[in-house]
Amino acid sequence: MIQTAKINSIHSAARGLFDKQHKASRKQPPISWVERHELLSKRESILIDNQEAIATAISQDFVNRSVPETSLRPVFGQAARALAAAFQAID
Repeated sequence: MIQTAKINSIHSAARGLFDKQHKASRKQPPISWVERHELLSKRESILIDNQEAIATAISQDFVNRSVPETSLRPVFGQAARALAAAFQAID
């Protein structure tokens, strides 16, 4: 019972945050394809430039699981494919 209440509380907080972000996103006009491309490129660079730091943070979050075990290749491969698809849609 306590665990269910905890899950419901987390869900409610996450939903509230999502709703707030969604509402804020609708206050701005849609961005252009050029701006969208620039933003996606920046995010790609941030992920690539910080792979090791991200892997280290994940490793620490999971009680010092080794960085190689926390390989980000699948994560970054997935992100790269999603970015490539987004770039194709823009171009």
